[in-house]
Amino acid sequence: MMRIYAAIVIAFLTLTGAACTRDRESAERERRDADSAARRAGREAHELARKTDEATKKAGQKLRDAAREAREGWKEADREDRTKTGQK
Repeated sequence: MMRIYAAIVIAFLTLTGAACTRDRESAERERRDADSAARRAGREAHELARKTDEATKKAGQKLRDAAREAREGWKEADREDRTKTGQK
């Protein structure tokens, strides 16, 4: 009877230990996968920020160019008005 009881306890402890090891391995795998997904998300966010920065710089340059052209057009129209009316 004592041998059967000891065998049952040993079997229970062995199975429980194996399950705990599997749980730790599974948890480690899930953590690595989460880190990997987080790393990918971070890389994608960085790339998006870089592209956004480039687009912002290009848009800013286009706005400066358009403002310059508008000022030049304004000055040109003012000069034409002055020549038509004879003012200086």
